[in-house]
Amino acid sequence: MASSSDCLAKLNDGVKKIYRAQDVREETELKMRAYANWGEFLVPGPMSIAILGELVFISANSDFAINRYTPNKTFTHIKHPESFRACLMQVCNDGWKAFDTAHTNMDKIRLLTLSIPDDVKLVVETLMQEDKTIVESLLPLQLKKLKDISSKCFSLAEEVENGFRSIIELISELLENCTSAKSAHQESLKKVTEAIQYTELKKKSAEMAKEMADEYHKTVKKQIEESQETYMEAINSMPSGADMIAFAACDAIVKVTTSLPNFLIPGAIMNIASKAGIVVALSQCLLEIVSEDETGMTKLRDQKTNKAQSNSIGKLFKAIAALLKNEKECEVKNPALSLCEEGKNICDLLQKELANRSQVESSHQEAIPAAIHDLVEKANKFSISCNGLTNTAAFQPSVPNASKAQQDSSCSKSILSSTIQMSQMRIEQSKEQLRDSRAEYHKSFENMKKCTQEFDSILTEMRNLEVEKIDFDTTLKTLARGLEALGRVREQWTKMVKFFQMMSNLIETCLNVNVSDFVTKCESIPAIPNYRHLDFIKDMLYGPAFQASNIAHLVHMISETYVQVSDKYLMDRISNLTTLMSLEVGSNQFVKARLELQKGCQEAQKGILELVQRNREEFDEKIDKRIYSINHNLLAVLPTPS
Repeated sequence: MASSSDCLAKLNDGVKKIYRAQDVREETELKMRAYANWGEFLVPGPMSIAILGELVFISANSDFAINRYTPNKTFTHIKHPESFRACLMQVCNDGWKAFDTAHTNMDKIRLLTLSIPDDVKLVVETLMQEDKTIVESLLPLQLKKLKDISSKCFSLAEEVENGFRSIIELISELLENCTSAKSAHQESLKKVTEAIQYTELKKKSAEMAKEMADEYHKTVKKQIEESQETYMEAINSMPSGADMIAFAACDAIVKVTTSLPNFLIPGAIMNIASKAGIVVALSQCLLEIVSEDETGMTKLRDQKTNKAQSNSIGKLFKAIAALLKNEKECEVKNPALSLCEEGKNICDLLQKELANRSQVESSHQEAIPAAIHDLVEKANKFSISCNGLTNTAAFQPSVPNASKAQQDSSCSKSILSSTIQMSQMRIEQSKEQLRDSRAEYHKSFENMKKCTQEFDSILTEMRNLEVEKIDFDTTLKTLARGLEALGRVREQWTKMVKFFQMMSNLIETCLNVNVSDFVTKCESIPAIPNYRHLDFIKDMLYGPAFQASNIAHLVHMISETYVQVSDKYLMDRISNLTTLMSLEVGSNQFVKARLELQKGCQEAQKGILELVQRNREEFDEKIDKRIYSINHNLLAVLPTPS
């Protein structure tokens, strides 16, 4: 029995040693550290400021209205939809205000919560006074002060949270409306520019792509040179009525040579697929010369030379078949040969009929066009299939002369029907290719460094652009990249909103509740007779008083940490941003201020990361120390389990 009593006494002594008020306060702080993970929330801060600085630089370039095609639309957050430049400056101004308000309000919260433990102590001392007049005079004012401090802290935290949320909503609205107007701006851009300028790739990627493109173009050039004589001989011998064959063949060859190289596709497939367009063109030419709006198939003969037009087409089918036979066996070889053979047979049949008769019989007038229609349909499907295998876009730009010739040439109903059918198939294929191109973007805290590198890359690309060299097209693309980066920063700013949400919730649900509980009990105690001499009253006050002081200390610790980070790493950058916004873009002062902002933001982000690492190590050390204290003072005095 004595042994059990000794064990219990030692256990009580151990509890007293490790659960003093200061120890409990520190343990609460450790438990809340994971919830108040300020490092994750504040690391994106400097880079967000740097992006705002780049937007100031971008805003000096070509301007355009984001509501150009929606002039009657009402905007919730955007003040100047008629100017994209003004929208960017609005983002910068509101961003500066959000950071400035956050620093000011968090400093106020720090100062307000600093006095709460002393105020609680003063309230308890006032309650314990023997003079009832003192209690009645001082207690209401002291309790009101505690309530006001708690409410004020919540209002300050909520104001900062709303400020950052407003920034996110502004950026979201800006991105949404720019995206919706993207296609309209692109259409407008086509009217004032002759060609689209593409952003230069990074040096290493560009060199690799160039080597691949050169190798691909050499291969195609060699194939074209080998077949040039055969094609040109057949094309040059064509009668004037078949000029569109030459244009169609030329257009198909140019599309092959301008396609992006893809060495993951076997060479045989690429070579055969490159001739699919020519097969389609030849089959449509057959359809043209026997079109249903002509009677007696009179277009089978050239009206000037009286020679069969199918002769030249048959030569081309035969030449293509000869080239295809030299290719390796693959899934598209036999279908291609079959189409060429079918086309050559139709040409032979037409020549045979013309050689035997001056006028083709009516039975053949129905059978031959039907066979040609079937050939055109098969050729179209084969071309679409080849586009899918080689990842070729369904629509390609045509050669200028060929395009003009096709516009000038008259088209029969059969050709028009076939072209519409082909276009519909290509449109559906384009939709499928676009759907397959969608990718899901995954993000997490572990990818923070990777996101930072992406931001740095985007910033580097923007810095290399000179204002005088940026025309309308390049400006749009640069702004698109800037908005893309700003959209990613918005994701990081969401974490800052969560930080202030955490502060608001902590103050509202913990600090306010505990302070209100303490105040309510203190207000009711004076009505109890002789309460000063009751131990129960003292014990009842101890719990709420301790909890109110404990939560106030935690809020003070978090707000103090933010103020330190803001003062050391954020506010100087904000001041640089303010200076940058007031300078003339392109001046020496602007360039100097911009470089200082970039350098300062990089150093600030590095400093915050180092601070996060130090706090993590300190946190782990405190956890280990607390566990050791519990094991040493409590676990060691307990008897061994039987």
